[in-house]
Amino acid sequence: MVVVERELENVMKWEALRVPVVLCDFLDFPFRKRVAELVVFSFTLHEINPGLHASALRLTAEIAPRVLVVEPSPKGCRAYEEFAKIWRGAMRAVGRFEEYRPAEYWEALLEGAGFEILRRRAVKWNVDVPGEVLRELVSGTVEEWRKLGVPDPWIDALSELPEKYGGMRWSDIVVIEGRTL
Repeated sequence: MVVVERELENVMKWEALRVPVVLCDFLDFPFRKRVAELVVFSFTLHEINPGLHASALRLTAEIAPRVLVVEPSPKGCRAYEEFAKIWRGAMRAVGRFEEYRPAEYWEALLEGAGFEILRRRAVKWNVDVPGEVLRELVSGTVEEWRKLGVPDPWIDALSELPEKYGGMRWSDIVVIEGRTL
């Protein structure tokens, strides 16, 4: 898991708040165990190889007694579910990941890593993404995907989405809090 430029920009913002930030390969964590009170994965785990999810959460149990996982759900309206499927396929096609998983998946991994589930909540979207906003999002994404080398069938499928559905609603956001047993 390598930090990319956009994460580095986010780190700069945290430094302004005087929050200590560590840039490293998480699975090769360079510090002693129990170095933190809480590890937060906010919209992070779905972007790494699913084969590494369990290892990352087992390591988390060694670093801190508490964890907070915040991830998008793979379910939503039909338009969103198709959007997520296209996105996942496009990212896999270029060796990246966009692996949205249900809350039960994350809970099972946390429990397998030695965490007790304290709370699970779903943050629901109450507003649809208007067609105009969806078209702008798709347009910007298509540009980015072309630079990444995403194959045309995925780009075409994404480009057709706004006309097919008009708009959509984002998925719920799953928030799970756990603590070591």
